[in-house]
Amino acid sequence: MSNASGKSPDKHPVKGITGKIAKRRKQVDKDLLKTVASEILTDTASQPPPVPEEDEGEVFGTELDELTGGQLPPPPPDHLDDETTFEQQGLPPVPEDLEDSPPPPPDDAGRVSEFPNMELISEKLRQHGQSLPDDPPPPPQDMPDEEADETSKKKPLFKKKLPLGEILVLHHVITHQQLDYALAYQREHARDQKLGEVLFKLKLVTTQNYPLLINALMTQLKSAEIDLTHVGEFVDFSLAERLKLTRLEKDQFFPLRIIEDRGMRTLEVFIENDADLLKLDELAAIYSVSKVRPVGKFDKNLLKTLFTEIQKGKAAEIQPDSSDRITVLEAPDEASVDNDAIQRGREDNYISRITNKIIYDGVKLGASDIHVEYGEIPRVRYRVDGLLQEGGWISTEDYPAVISRLKIMSELDISERRVPQDGNIRLGIEGMGVIDFRVNTIPVSGNEKVCLRILDGQKLHDLTLDQIGLPEPILESYIDIINRPQGMVLITGPTGSGKSTTLYSSLIYLLETRGKEMNICTAEDPIEYKLEGLNQTQLNEKVGLTFPKILKALLRQDPDIILVGEIRDLETAGLGVKASQTGHLVLSTLHTNTAIATVSRLVNMGVEAFMVADTVLSVMNQRLARRICPNCAEPYTPDRKLLAMIPPNERDDYTFLRAKGCPACNYRGYKGRIGLYEYLRVSRDLRRMIINGASEEELLYQAREENFLTLREYGLLKVKEGLTTLDEVASHTIDPFE
Repeated sequence: MSNASGKSPDKHPVKGITGKIAKRRKQVDKDLLKTVASEILTDTASQPPPVPEEDEGEVFGTELDELTGGQLPPPPPDHLDDETTFEQQGLPPVPEDLEDSPPPPPDDAGRVSEFPNMELISEKLRQHGQSLPDDPPPPPQDMPDEEADETSKKKPLFKKKLPLGEILVLHHVITHQQLDYALAYQREHARDQKLGEVLFKLKLVTTQNYPLLINALMTQLKSAEIDLTHVGEFVDFSLAERLKLTRLEKDQFFPLRIIEDRGMRTLEVFIENDADLLKLDELAAIYSVSKVRPVGKFDKNLLKTLFTEIQKGKAAEIQPDSSDRITVLEAPDEASVDNDAIQRGREDNYISRITNKIIYDGVKLGASDIHVEYGEIPRVRYRVDGLLQEGGWISTEDYPAVISRLKIMSELDISERRVPQDGNIRLGIEGMGVIDFRVNTIPVSGNEKVCLRILDGQKLHDLTLDQIGLPEPILESYIDIINRPQGMVLITGPTGSGKSTTLYSSLIYLLETRGKEMNICTAEDPIEYKLEGLNQTQLNEKVGLTFPKILKALLRQDPDIILVGEIRDLETAGLGVKASQTGHLVLSTLHTNTAIATVSRLVNMGVEAFMVADTVLSVMNQRLARRICPNCAEPYTPDRKLLAMIPPNERDDYTFLRAKGCPACNYRGYKGRIGLYEYLRVSRDLRRMIINGASEEELLYQAREENFLTLREYGLLKVKEGLTTLDEVASHTIDPFE
């Protein structure tokens, strides 16, 4: 045959077939291949030529010439009339044995086989008694149902080459309409973001579908094709939580899971450089495994999105409070506020309602503090019963607006983000009355953090001295001391131990019993509760109004009782001691671990020992321990370490309880708090020892002879009463005799 068309051989329809043969380097007789090629040419001439692949070039023309000796049939015309015969077109007749050949495969058959014509070539060779080397056996036509089921089970859940969108639609994570919408949004507004990030942003993926989405993401990251039903079977996110996300991004790895087989622990990871042996050894040491196996490449943006969203899944996003139960009040006191004012003061915009929801939930939970924190996932946490608990997360887009809203409510400068600021909010909350908040902002990496201290004055009025948990002997002695005309009464303990509550309860008692005939003045930083009948002064260091200056001024205000928020330095301590020596009762706080240590602290500050002995009337050291939930408390046997706190001969008197958790306590095991107290009344013998410079140990043994109970001993009494647990006592107290 001759090539009468004048066209170059590389345009011929069979060049792809012969090219594949040449690539496979089969050692087949060249004359036989010529015959086979001629027969196939006859068969394929009636079909339109396939579009040549761009990367094959003219090399196939050379291969074709070598195989056919330059004798090629003419290519078919562009349009072949149905009534025109092959003979009229100058083409050889169709062989009889191919007239009943099956129809050509469908258009998508190329996805199944990379070489769609190899079966035809193999068939032709077999007709001539030859075969291609290593020719794979044809697939079985009839397969039993059981074997078919087994084969289908082994198929991977996802195909690597499928786009992420198709995977998600295939497994019902999203619908076709949602995919089209996300792709359109990505083209118009988020070209630099991947589809997974866009789906998260548009909230098209629900929490229930996270496992399926994670499977799809793992496939996109070229992980092993494993059939995953639940994410927990493949990804252990606790491994990633051991390290910060910044570390994962910097070192470009992501731990997936640890597999244990025959006593060996193997860590599977995504990692950028799987040849970095030092990094693999470091991961093996971090996770205590014998081997680290890379299973895919690290994708920074996709893994960050995945990790972030899984963390968000641990808490709900804070949604706007549609009921609008909070009103910002400008009224100076509660008397001018009623429910009508609360109704009129409602806010309608989105950010205001989110902020109101944050505050309302904190008050409803009985929290003492609300933390609005910036991070990879901005979040809200509430301090309930002394411990922080998750309150929800805020979107990164809404976080700056929420901070600005809190600043506006606190009358702070919203443009100042470089220095801390302090402010106050007074809110009318539906069903809860008027509540004050002390607000502090501080710059943190990337943004600002806000902390709100909830100051519920109504609760404080309900907490009188006989209701804060003081036992009868301590209560009687303490009331006797604060009725003295002069001297110093100190409340000690760490931050959050209830010192302010005890002080204000003391002032409320004094106001109720002697308020009409006494001038009570305070110097506070800040003023936490505003009480009618007190002359309260706020410290302001910006204008030079410090504790010493306030104390000096108050001494000229003819006071009977002075409350100093905190003794922080020698000048304040010295002025307090002098005030108590000149006919005033001084109440204040100090940060010490034990009541006995308070004496040493004042002496170490520089106050003369004889002045301490002469002025200090009593010291109350206190803590707040969680109260065990009575609905789910159950008896148990503590371990040896906890039992060591109790003398062996007294253990039979205890019924040890532990916190189990139930709906009544929100599954925390504890509900509310109780006070643990260590009360030291300075006796004549103790004064003499202080003047003589006695040590803390000597003072402790002397107090012991005067029926002094340490904080731990008091806590053990509460354990015996079934009010708290040994764990709580151990975490809040120490044994001063050890």
